[in-house]
Amino acid sequence: MRFFVFVIGLVFVNTLVAQKPALLKHQLDLELNKSLPGFHGDGVIEIADSILQSPGFPEILGKYDYFNKELKDLFNSSNLPWYLSILPVTISSCDLKYHNVDSRSGYWGILFNIGKKYGLKQTALYDERRDLKKSTEVAIKHIKGLEQIYLDWKKTIAAYIIGPARLNQVIHSTQSLEFDVLFDELSDDEQILIEHFYATVLAVTFAKEKKSPKPILFSLPNSILVSSVKQNVPLSILEKYIEVNQSVILNCNPSFKTSVIPYLGFNPIQFNIPVNVSELYNKNKDSIALWIENENKPIITYDTITQIVDGDTIERVEPNQEEVVIEDNSEEEVQKAWVYYTVKKGDGLYTLNDIFSCTTQQIRDWNNIPRGMFLIAGKVLKFEVDSKKLDYFKSINKMTQAQKRAEALKN
Repeated sequence: MRFFVFVIGLVFVNTLVAQKPALLKHQLDLELNKSLPGFHGDGVIEIADSILQSPGFPEILGKYDYFNKELKDLFNSSNLPWYLSILPVTISSCDLKYHNVDSRSGYWGILFNIGKKYGLKQTALYDERRDLKKSTEVAIKHIKGLEQIYLDWKKTIAAYIIGPARLNQVIHSTQSLEFDVLFDELSDDEQILIEHFYATVLAVTFAKEKKSPKPILFSLPNSILVSSVKQNVPLSILEKYIEVNQSVILNCNPSFKTSVIPYLGFNPIQFNIPVNVSELYNKNKDSIALWIENENKPIITYDTITQIVDGDTIERVEPNQEEVVIEDNSEEEVQKAWVYYTVKKGDGLYTLNDIFSCTTQQIRDWNNIPRGMFLIAGKVLKFEVDSKKLDYFKSINKMTQAQKRAEALKN
């Protein structure tokens, strides 16, 4: 048994040793064919080798193959070098929902300010940097813009990976445009990021040439574009009335950051929905507003003093004496009434719960707000309050943020 393990280990080590010269030859072949800019950082072959041996690489290869086919016509028409299509493998591992602390997001890892520059919509609910086609169009424009500035693909690639502001800083500090000089001035982490791109190009092309490792097949749900409506639509509504799972909708629409189909204040957005429920959705789309209203409408309740009809009407009613149970309470029971409040920009659960004298969990329960979901400006929330203070609680709708914060501090 020990001998068997030793032989397997020896074969594995020999494979690694044999692979590195093969990777080096592969790199030189690409450079001699002038299809890849010459880059000889010390760590490139070692990183490429570790990528090929990584257990997660076949899955990433499968995603790259799938999305590369989707983008083939768009990328080919851009006339950019082929190897730039591998940038997402390096930056996001081909994850449409990728984001990091440097504000990069989406398949191409586009920076927030770059997305804003090229007009991508980026809100708390929606991020077009996660849209495959739109983000690719922006990435192409951004790369072309960088190449026009630096007139060199190695510097252009570096600027995309570490950011043009950082590369310009190094250019100014070294007073040089030579890539090797600039590279030596970068931090170890920045050098590794750039080396990782060239290593990834080697690993991807080497794997395709040797047909090993084999990519794990990847696909997204079969979906079709439909139009939303002029309001935010919680996915729980579609789950209930169209019988389509929320996670399926989110998988079809990586641009959604929460379980809400957003309304961005102009024309309703288009979003993807599984083909098998698209006909039912389009047939019932006009009913969405009614469904949302029914979900948010408070249950009509009765007590010994008031009948709550809606947010603005409270009717006095006489109690049915046969149903009244008289108890000897030392404290007078507080009678409750519903009041409605329209969420404003800057509101938070922890401010509203102080103002309305309730807990955040009560706000969630009363308004069917799941954990992790943001408050949405313009959404109407209901609060159960002391009916004797109803006029005060109604007046909160007209308060400024400063006034509301002052009221929260009082409570």
